[in-house]
This record gives sequence, C-alpha cells and structure tokens, in this order.
Amino acid sequence: MSQLADHLANERTFLAYVRTSIALITFGIAINRFAQFLIQERNVSPGAHPHLFLEDTSHVGLSMAIFGLLLLLWAAVRATHIDRDIDRGVYTPDHVSVWLVTAGVLVCGALGVVWMFRS
Repeated sequence: MSQLADHLANERTFLAYVRTSIALITFGIAINRFAQFLIQERNVSPGAHPHLFLEDTSHVGLSMAIFGLLLLLWAAVRATHIDRDIDRGVYTPDHVSVWLVTAGVLVCGALGVVWMFRS
C-alpha cells in the first residue's frame, strides 16, 4: 500500500471518529433537552412518567457530550501521530485505543439505555 493510500485511510478513520463524536454530543444534548421537557410536563401533570428518574439526566447527557468532545480531541491527536508514523515508516496498530474507545461508547450508550428504561 502506498503512503498516499495510508494517509487517506487515516483521514477516513479520523472522519469516522468525528462523526461518532458528533453523534455522542448530539445524543447527550437530546437526552438533556428531552428530560427537561418531561420535567416541565410532570410539573404540569403530576404523576406523568414516574418511571423516569429525571434528576439523573443531566449527568447522563453531560457525560455523553463530554465524552464526545474528548473523543474528538483524541481523534485529532491520534490522526496526527499516525500521519507522523506513516511518514517515518514505523506505524503499528494500537489495540488498546480501540478497546478504550469501545468501552467509552459502550458506557455512554449503557447510561442512556439505563436512564430511559429504569423502572
């Protein structure tokens, strides 16, 4: 594979991380806004949505948005390091990063699911 193809593949990977970051940030904001809507509705009609613990929402939405921002920063740093390693001819895959990102997205997704479906 040529160096150009390696750099283009790195750029595509970076853009995939950017899309994931945007999705996490957006989902975090959406959870927060939706919970505020439900809180206002519950204040208007007491007893509505008793299964949702709305007080925890700010933590869930905020954690997703922060993780999305951190993922975006990490992706930029990682793409820069990979470009440098490709130019030097010393690139090696980083399996730890794959598992860390997977764990972060899994935790944020699980928080959202637990919050939405608590009873």
